[in-house]
Amino acid sequence: MASIINYKAKTGPFHQYMFVPEIMNSVSPIAWWHSQSERLTDRLLTLIDQLLRANSSSAWVERVFSTFGLVHSKLEIP
Repeated sequence: MASIINYKAKTGPFHQYMFVPEIMNSVSPIAWWHSQSERLTDRLLTLIDQLLRANSSSAWVERVFSTFGLVHSKLEIP
């Protein structure tokens, strides 16, 4: 958690030059984080990898509404 707070505050080990627009625009987020691997724990780097590589999907929402439709229906039971 301390690494994330330091990142947000742009303080050590994250130096100001790392946030220069030319660098931020020319390097992919995953490559940028991996360049910081010596400063980060393996656990944090794995979490960042998972967050940046996650696929966005609405399938889980569709499953919830489908299940809800089975539970709550407008059909009247005789």
